[in-house]
Formats: sequence, structure tokens, C-alpha cells
Amino acid sequence: MNCSQLEITMEGLIATAIEKINVLGWEEAKEDVEKIVDMVEDLEMFWNPDGELTENDWSFEIASAIEKARES
Repeated sequence: MNCSQLEITMEGLIATAIEKINVLGWEEAKEDVEKIVDMVEDLEMFWNPDGELTENDWSFEIASAIEKARES
């Protein structure tokens, strides 16, 4: 996987989590969102454990996005 592929994948997963929260509400989306968070963390540890592919902290990015989506 290259940098662009990783970024597209992670951005897509984050967008999916946000959309689930917006459409279903937090309570109904919570289980799916937790699975997406786990997937983001797994992919980050597998493809980018040393931060060489991308400097983004994807776990932080998804946590921030979820928090914002829950507040709105």
C-alpha cells in the first residue's frame, strides 16, 4: 500500500463513521462506529507502524471526527 491508498482508505472509513452517526444517531451507530475505529487502528498498525507512509495519527483523526459528529 502506498501513502495515497492509505490516506484514501482512512478518509473513507472516517467519513463512513461520521455518516453513520449523522444518519442513525449515536446510539444506533455506536456499535458500527466502534468496529470502524478498530479497523482504522488495525490498518494503521499494520501499514504504518513507524509513521513512514503518512505522518497522520489516524486514531486521533477518527476520534476527533467522531467527537465533532456527536456534538452536532
